[in-house]
Amino acid sequence: MTSGPATRLVGVELFSDRAGESATFYSWLLGPGSGASASDWNPVSLLFEHGVCGIRVRGEDDGPESSWVPVLSTADLEATVARAESFGYARLERDRATYLAAGPHWLRVVPADPLPVDVDPAALGSTTVEWLTQDVPLASGRLVETLGLDSLQVIDDPGDYRLLASDGVLVLGVVDFSLLSAQPLSRGWLVYFDVPDLELTIARAAEAGVEVLIPPTDEGYAVWAVLRDPFGVVFALASYSELEESTRMVRDASGEIVPIGMRITRHD
Repeated sequence: MTSGPATRLVGVELFSDRAGESATFYSWLLGPGSGASASDWNPVSLLFEHGVCGIRVRGEDDGPESSWVPVLSTADLEATVARAESFGYARLERDRATYLAAGPHWLRVVPADPLPVDVDPAALGSTTVEWLTQDVPLASGRLVETLGLDSLQVIDDPGDYRLLASDGVLVLGVVDFSLLSAQPLSRGWLVYFDVPDLELTIARAAEAGVEVLIPPTDEGYAVWAVLRDPFGVVFALASYSELEESTRMVRDASGEIVPIGMRITRHD
């Protein structure tokens, strides 16, 4: 077990040049038309039900790339920031929020107790986040050391997939999609939104001109697809099954190979 304070994924944010239009698009895509039974058509409410705690204007000079950004809680915010700075991250304060920036790529860190009022881990549901890279071992090692995580390698995965967990709870994934996507995918964060009807949601997205970069793929514990939204940001849709029922195997830090459900759960 890697030492360090427990870390949890507690939400996601979107930085966009066209924040209002982005909010409208994702509310439309993830709302009742996806098979969901949302109780409120207010875009903010619909997005919050998927763990989206902010859609922010990117800013011309001081913002990240137009991209999704994970929100991670930690028991010791200052210690986490100090470790991050030792691995080359810069600390940035924006809109009373703390971000760690590695060039154009950001992540937000928040204290675990008390959580900020705009963050509700219960709303996250099955929303998950992965880092896209062509050097999975390097990226995984940096995130493990910075955030105090454990790394589990998924056996025989074409994307060299790693699951990064804290106390057996999934926090982030790291994957290389260069063999699966016909188009190069830039480094960055990829958010997976859980939808009740994956095929229906993808069909609606395609009709709206959204580009499907990786068609539906069965992972054994999830069926997922990667898309690019109308504003150029990559995201993913997924339908999950229970990890305990999966036959996929992982190698833990000790080298032991076990079923994935024996080492990890998605969220508390």
